[in-house]
Amino acid sequence: MLHQFTCSVCHQHKTHESDFSTGYGKDKDGNIVCFECCGKQDEKQLAELPLKGKMSLYLDTNKKILTNWPGTLHISVPYIRKGKHNFAGKRYDTWFKYAGNQYHAVQYGDNTQIAHITRVKQ
Repeated sequence: MLHQFTCSVCHQHKTHESDFSTGYGKDKDGNIVCFECCGKQDEKQLAELPLKGKMSLYLDTNKKILTNWPGTLHISVPYIRKGKHNFAGKRYDTWFKYAGNQYHAVQYGDNTQIAHITRVKQ
């Protein structure tokens, strides 16, 4: 299926061909944002996260990377610690640096890739 749209951030008219995705996401106000700009916005949000601020990304425990939903942001993590969790069975923790700040990410269980990220230090 062919999807044509104009990104509200970069204002480029884009064409995306896929049976699985549209090539864009929508922000909280319903504005269309292309995947490339989604990555830039997620990168900015993470870099500007205040101390103890939170956001979510996706953790691939095999590749040791954090990504956003469209896969336009990739952050390598140095290691992942696997532990136990009373409800989810397992939990995966990682600590990483990005844009001069330190963060902690945790994923609960094997039925998700959602990583809950908290900025812990500057």
